[in-house]
Amino acid sequence: MVKYLENVIAEQIFKYCTKYNIFCLHIPNESVGAAMSSGFGVKYAGWSNKLKRVGYVKGAADYIVINNEKVYFIELKTKEGRQSKEQKEFEERVKKINNTNVSYHVVRSLDEFKEVLGDV
Repeated sequence: MVKYLENVIAEQIFKYCTKYNIFCLHIPNESVGAAMSSGFGVKYAGWSNKLKRVGYVKGAADYIVINNEKVYFIELKTKEGRQSKEQKEFEERVKKINNTNVSYHVVRSLDEFKEVLGDV
């Protein structure tokens, strides 16, 4: 149920970005996790290592959004949702970039997303 609610928020954000021509890239980490836990990774031994070698990062934000020369790493969560250990580690990596035009945000609704972008 939680992933379903996150997907609803994700669809709203993507529609909003599309409508206003805002660059919005989804990082489908949940697909990789689901494939690995379903036994897909066992069937294709070494698959997760291959993904890591080409840039897969566990805990990466759900979206990378670029708007008005700023880069936003957006992690979607439901009202009760909490970041995993890996997501918190990724957030710290982003914060170390040390650039005022790059930021990380946990967003729980389309309205919060609009606030982050300053579009409210």
